[in-house]
Amino acid sequence: MIELIQRKEKSGVFRWHDSGDISSTDHLHMLFDIAEALPSIRFWLPTKEFAMVREVLQQRKRPSNLNIRLSAFKIDASAVEHARRLGVTASGVTTDKAKVTCVAYKQGGVCGDCRACWDTSVEEVVYPKH
Repeated sequence: MIELIQRKEKSGVFRWHDSGDISSTDHLHMLFDIAEALPSIRFWLPTKEFAMVREVLQQRKRPSNLNIRLSAFKIDASAVEHARRLGVTASGVTTDKAKVTCVAYKQGGVCGDCRACWDTSVEEVVYPKH
């Protein structure tokens, strides 16, 4: 996987799991290993596996180029407090258009130049319910 990402990824950013989630703590350890091996790539990992993230973060430091975003379990809910406790970031889905921070839905469903999801300084990204 390291070789494939290194060879194919030209944008400098990579999103894990367009659909699906981490399956085990071993899986998350492997994603940490890949991020550590590819420091020039910024990784974004959306996940609802709070317990697995907590367990792995108790064992090792998150690579600085890997942004883990805990996804809220319900629409119009927030995972920010959980994320803060773990030292990661959060994301959520809302029915309130005024709370939406993701710009992809204004750009034909693409990120364009936006890198908020990969940015560890952006505490929460909020997507519109669709």
